[in-house]
Amino acid sequence: MKGKQIFILIFIFIIYNADSQLLVRESFRDVMITPEKDTLIITRSPGDWWFGPFASITPFSNLYFGKLALPKFKEFELQELFKKIEYNGGIGWGYNVGLYGEWKKLDYNYGAALRLSLIDVRTSNSSKELNDSVRTIFENKIDYSYLSISPSATYEFKKIAGLFAFGGFDIEVPLSARATQKKRFFYSEQIDDLYNMNLQDLNFRFGMHLGISYDLFSANITALARSQISLYMLINSGTNQISDFGSNLNSFSIKTGIVIKIGPDRKTIDTLFYNPNQQEPLFALASANVSTGVNYQRVVTTFVAADLAFLEIPEIKIEAPVEVEVKPTEVTQVVPPTKPTKQIVIGKREVYNYPRSETDYELSKELKEYLDALAQFLISNPNTRVIVEGHNDDRGGSVQENYRRSVLRTENVKNYLMRKGIAASRILNTGYGATRPLVPNTTAANRAKNRRVEIIVER
Repeated sequence: MKGKQIFILIFIFIIYNADSQLLVRESFRDVMITPEKDTLIITRSPGDWWFGPFASITPFSNLYFGKLALPKFKEFELQELFKKIEYNGGIGWGYNVGLYGEWKKLDYNYGAALRLSLIDVRTSNSSKELNDSVRTIFENKIDYSYLSISPSATYEFKKIAGLFAFGGFDIEVPLSARATQKKRFFYSEQIDDLYNMNLQDLNFRFGMHLGISYDLFSANITALARSQISLYMLINSGTNQISDFGSNLNSFSIKTGIVIKIGPDRKTIDTLFYNPNQQEPLFALASANVSTGVNYQRVVTTFVAADLAFLEIPEIKIEAPVEVEVKPTEVTQVVPPTKPTKQIVIGKREVYNYPRSETDYELSKELKEYLDALAQFLISNPNTRVIVEGHNDDRGGSVQENYRRSVLRTENVKNYLMRKGIAASRILNTGYGATRPLVPNTTAANRAKNRRVEIIVER
């Protein structure tokens, strides 16, 4: 029971501390602002190693075949060793609990796994009816205990994400085997004679196994690692189990089980250092009518701020002969833009949805109005930056397609701001696909809420 309790406690701990989501093999990207105002972009991808507990059960699918021989009597003398009862096979059940390890690179189809069964319990049940006058029946049950090591090679089916085949061999070290034999016969009434014995001639066992597994569920654990829950089924068989009293018993098993494996993520960190002296691009819209005695006129060209990283205010030079009277210069400035109707609040998360369909990337009128106001705010506040996060619902196709669509939404927002004169280094955009829904994707209205961009302004 102790092994079962440990397994249940580990399972509860992982579920309680995990940010659950559907199976995702894609990389995560986290954005952090340090106290020094530097921006850290942390990319996390699945690592090569996975570890965790596993448990399996053999639900009356231990099939025993061969010969099992045990003495007929509880107390027997040397000459009575030949008075044995022989059973032909039987059935039984079992369970095992242990530790699991796996190695597999994300881009490889092949990998390796290892199961170490610390608790491996099996039973066999057999019966033998004698054709005698008292209708004698012998019933036998044997409880086996092993320590098992099972290395495997694994293969992932790329067309069905999360589905694996595996196969390998088993090394089974016998720890104990205890037989319980019941003799039942009828002599005026039913009489039962029950006795136990410890079997001694146990064999070191070598076997083979084949199976399939499916990664059913994945969870993100505290931004450091991720866990997966996998279900599996395998068949195995091996060499002779016991040799007591001339026995030659073997078995064929079908097992089903669950693995909870945890793998540390591989991290790469990009740093965008904060530059307190960074200046925004300067731009000016002006027209000048300069009149002289020779009717000289000059017009300053209008520039689009998004086309240049830096634009100096044009300098107007007037050259005129000394003897010519220079009339006053008239300079007309363009009227400054009106105050934006949208108010920008630092730290507030602005959410804009895409209600039409899963493939909708276009900026709505409301979103454009907000981005116009945001661009003016960023120009007026050069020490701020903006984070754009894209999301999608889970009906848009595969995990990769949902991720790509969420990124496209953020890129549309970024490009719009860049056309307004905002430097690309001040816009941090990332997509999360369908991994962070606001509400369950159970209705069309809920899925429309999950198709969104979220925009946050930070210093």
